[in-house]
Amino acid sequence: MPSLSWPLRRAKYRRRVAHDVSGGRHNLRVAEIPAAEAPHRDGTLIAGGLGYSLDELAALPPLLTHSSGHAALDRAVGGGLCPGSIWTLAASGGAGATTFAVQAAASAAKTGSVLIANGHVASHLLAMRLRDAADRVGLDAAGLRRIRTASWLPLPTWTGQPYDWDDQYRAADVVILDTVDEMVRPRQLHRWSDAARAQLRYLRELAQAANTAVVLTARTPPMPRPTGDWHIDMTSFDAVCRMHWASPVFADVSDVGLRLVPSGPSERRVVAYVRGGSEWLGSARILGRQRWLYLTQV
Repeated sequence: MPSLSWPLRRAKYRRRVAHDVSGGRHNLRVAEIPAAEAPHRDGTLIAGGLGYSLDELAALPPLLTHSSGHAALDRAVGGGLCPGSIWTLAASGGAGATTFAVQAAASAAKTGSVLIANGHVASHLLAMRLRDAADRVGLDAAGLRRIRTASWLPLPTWTGQPYDWDDQYRAADVVILDTVDEMVRPRQLHRWSDAARAQLRYLRELAQAANTAVVLTARTPPMPRPTGDWHIDMTSFDAVCRMHWASPVFADVSDVGLRLVPSGPSERRVVAYVRGGSEWLGSARILGRQRWLYLTQV
């Protein structure tokens, strides 16, 4: 079903094209671009139906990005959490997914409003962890007020109206769902693995339209505990992850896809896949009760 914005985009295209039927021939020639049709964004993308030169695109002001809490990772992906982008994180239980989500929330609140939903950590404990993270990243009182928490948020579903974006989502610059399958309504759980791709594609479209950065986490099956020197066979890890619904779905919707793989009692191997084909490898340490993830590039 075409978007309701298509007639508008089509009208803009017609204004750029002139029909020439002289000499019995029907030709199209591109008309001069009026100043009123300077490049503009439709979310994170350039509005459809119009073509622009690279110089025109380069003249656009850069999008404001929000820190993920890890400077090395932010540099590798082009600046951090970009409005309209989807970040995904797959990790087994206890590997540090919630720690990453909490750090990202506290860091992103320096530059924007954050909504974090977590369905498996008690709300008062999540608030304590967010306050601790805020202290660590130097977030002031005004920034702390920009963080809102929830134990559950409904995933947007197609209702026949374009851009059906819940007000809770719309009010935030960064939305973090930890974990995303905990946000699925109980009556939908039995068919979630089949519906996940379509629903998260729709979530991505809404995020792009609203200029909202979204972070989704998923808990993958636990890896067999390594022995000896904690050597991790990444082939075996990939085989385990492929059995989980999040593997193909996250690969389909994510602009930045992260995996946290235990490589020691407090060490993690970090693999980041950026849409476009690049891969970034890092390592992380979790400092016991401090619940803080230190990430560096390998």
